[in-house]
Amino acid sequence: MKKIIIGSLTLLVAVSLSACSSNNTKSTSSSKESDKTKQTLFLKVPSSASMDSRGVALIRVKTIPNGKVRIGEGLTVDSQSADSDGNFTLKLASDPHKKSTVKVTAGIAGTDGKEITKKITKDVNIEPSK
Repeated sequence: MKKIIIGSLTLLVAVSLSACSSNNTKSTSSSKESDKTKQTLFLKVPSSASMDSRGVALIRVKTIPNGKVRIGEGLTVDSQSADSDGNFTLKLASDPHKKSTVKVTAGIAGTDGKEITKKITKDVNIEPSK
């Protein structure tokens, strides 16, 4: 009988100690979201880009890793995420003989992954092909 009581008490103490221990594991998705929102948002774009004879201009962008990047306003011409190094190339097709200006926006998506909570916008002059 003594052995049963001692065994039961030992088991009870072990269960109590394991239930009271702190859980130090963090959710990877929530830590990634908080790390992303703590990053300082930046946007490096050239002040101008030239179109080729087909009317295509490539704009090389640098921003935070996996940041959302888009070109244009209203009807978005191009919108994707930068790579894990923050690099992105925007491809714009337009009239090869007409000078224009486009807005390039980089942002951090909110927790829903869609709405951009922080953003920076810069203008890029698109030079016609020569």
